[in-house]
Amino acid sequence: MGRPVQVINGICRGKNATTTETTLDLERALGMSARFGLNLQVDYDLTLARLARSIAA
Repeated sequence: MGRPVQVINGICRGKNATTTETTLDLERALGMSARFGLNLQVDYDLTLARLARSIAA
């Protein structure tokens, strides 16, 4: 796939965000839709933002 194991591990553990390039690589390697992968990232980012707002309020 051309990505270091640490990058994929970080994405799976929620430590690193995925990029469009990495998502395209995952699409090719795993057969999943790149749009699906990016939507997962956006959902995760929104959840973290909502949690941060609720804690700050």
